[in-house]
Amino acid sequence: MPRKILHGSLKICLALSILFLFLFSVPTKSQQQFQNGTIITIAGTGTAGYNGDNINATNAQINQPYKVAVDSSDNLYIADSYNHRIRKVLVNGTIITVAGNGDPCPDQTTICSDGSMAIDAQLRNPEGVAVDASGNIFIIDFLGFKIRKVDSATKRISTIAGNGFEGYSGDGGPATSAQMDDPSDLVIDKLGNIYIAEYSGGSGMIRKLTPNGQGNYTISTVAGNNTACANTASTTNPCGDNGPATSAQLAPRGVAVDTSGNIYIADGTNYRVRKVDITTGIITTIAGTGETQNTLPGYGGPATSARIRDTYDVEVDGYGNVYVIDSDDAVKKIEKGTGVITRVAGGGTQGLGDGGPAVNSTLSGPIGIQFDSDGSLYIVDFWNHRIRKIINLSPPPPPAPPPTQTPNATATPTASPTNGQSKPSVTLVSPKTLQTSDEITFACMVSGSNITSISLYTNTSGSWKKEETKAASTQTVQDFQLTGIKSGSYIWNCEAKTVSGAAFSPQNQSFEVKLNQPGQPAPSPQPSVVCNQLKDCTDWKPDKCPENQIQTRTCKNVKECNYKEAWNCTYSGPPGTSSSSNGTGPEIGGKSSQGLLGLDTTGWLIVVVVVVIAVAVFLFFIKRRSAGSLYEEAQEPGGEDEDQGEEGYSDQ
Repeated sequence: MPRKILHGSLKICLALSILFLFLFSVPTKSQQQFQNGTIITIAGTGTAGYNGDNINATNAQINQPYKVAVDSSDNLYIADSYNHRIRKVLVNGTIITVAGNGDPCPDQTTICSDGSMAIDAQLRNPEGVAVDASGNIFIIDFLGFKIRKVDSATKRISTIAGNGFEGYSGDGGPATSAQMDDPSDLVIDKLGNIYIAEYSGGSGMIRKLTPNGQGNYTISTVAGNNTACANTASTTNPCGDNGPATSAQLAPRGVAVDTSGNIYIADGTNYRVRKVDITTGIITTIAGTGETQNTLPGYGGPATSARIRDTYDVEVDGYGNVYVIDSDDAVKKIEKGTGVITRVAGGGTQGLGDGGPAVNSTLSGPIGIQFDSDGSLYIVDFWNHRIRKIINLSPPPPPAPPPTQTPNATATPTASPTNGQSKPSVTLVSPKTLQTSDEITFACMVSGSNITSISLYTNTSGSWKKEETKAASTQTVQDFQLTGIKSGSYIWNCEAKTVSGAAFSPQNQSFEVKLNQPGQPAPSPQPSVVCNQLKDCTDWKPDKCPENQIQTRTCKNVKECNYKEAWNCTYSGPPGTSSSSNGTGPEIGGKSSQGLLGLDTTGWLIVVVVVVIAVAVFLFFIKRRSAGSLYEEAQEPGGEDEDQGEEGYSDQ
């Protein structure tokens, strides 16, 4: 082989190796962590239809969704109106149906499958959904003029409000005997009251369902008088402003409540956002002038001077800021305190804008919004047949501090029960004795009515810390497991919450942890796996798995880190058995988000070096073989060299 060709091959090999290293050391899209305020799609393909369940929500078709809700675990519920279903997106990204069989109820005056399993029931264009603290699902059966309930325990469906006839009647009586008119949205307050926005062709009201025991409700009106506003742009107490909410004129399409119980109304064709003070019952306008927008909306100025269009939904974050969507295809924020209005999503010019700032995105007919516990905002992108998510738009404020107590004091409830309900009873079961392991299980036994959650608190050096909160039900024992406990003396207690109050056990429990004490054998190493886990993701395509969803968890073995949920797991077992997996082994089987095929930059550097060495060795042997061949040809009789020699001699 000529020397120039050999050198050229080596140069090309080196250049390709450098290019190879560069390309695969650049972070992939799945490695790029999204910033707060980034918008993504979490359900829907953009095509209207229904292509089944038990698939990733981003691969599922939905059809003209209306409103959404989240439960205490941040599972997402979608009113998939034209599929006549309520869909649920699990935290791992899988979509399922929890109510509705896809066939609309032919006659709304019938029971429409009441008493059956919810997934076998018939719904008729469900437009609203809400979930209470116990996991019960409440559904606006829009063309059925009813409110339906899916029991969290039995999964059966029933009607709790509406008799199937369109109209406005029944206040003060059983909700199931009342008429409803264009119910569009509903929300549940912390006491279990349900508020319903009834548009009623622009002359609507806000109805309230008050629990009266055994799953029944009494219906009443808390805002609106069933008449239309004559002059929405009036400057003098327009549409009943500054007076009793029950005397006001409303066209409500959306409703929300804040932590104090105040009611916020997306006052549709009155082009306003209204607020009802729960203490005084007075209604006011907090955004909009009553004029439809034909000029600049007034971003950056007072919301009450800004023009907004037909409003469809309203939501309140943990700080009291109010968010509204209108037919301007935008999400707008009204800042608490200043009252300044700004745009936070929609109105952009960069296509959908997924993966970028929400303020640069475009929306098409947004019709519903809902916050989750992390402060991310879900948007129902109606005409795009998608559910969008703004990541950590309004991260929640820090939790309230735990009760301040001295280590030997008895615990004090954080709130006093109301409405005549008794306090829950809390009994601490374990641990009570000396612990010799850093993995400890606590058990709290709780009894009482309407228990919503149980929380574990620990205290060392006089400082209380809330360790974990779990959902609970009546007469339950809840286990909490803590790992990594350090040596020391501790006390602990459990708090049980109801819809109206909270209580601790009257006595704290104490326990002591002693690890690796002199004269004691060291505890045997416990195998564990630390996994970087995708919280809401089952699809490894880069555009489906943003790293902002990654969290770290510890598993007892590699198999616990499911291949669709984890990557880059490191197994630490007893001495001499440690190993690691980048997600490509038989027990993991998934792809690594560190880079292509699960390798990070160092891994690819090693691969490139090995390839370069292998190619160099290969070319070296090619060169040696070529040199040997030339030598053998030179020694053969009649060979080229010999002939040339004879010819040269003869010429002489």
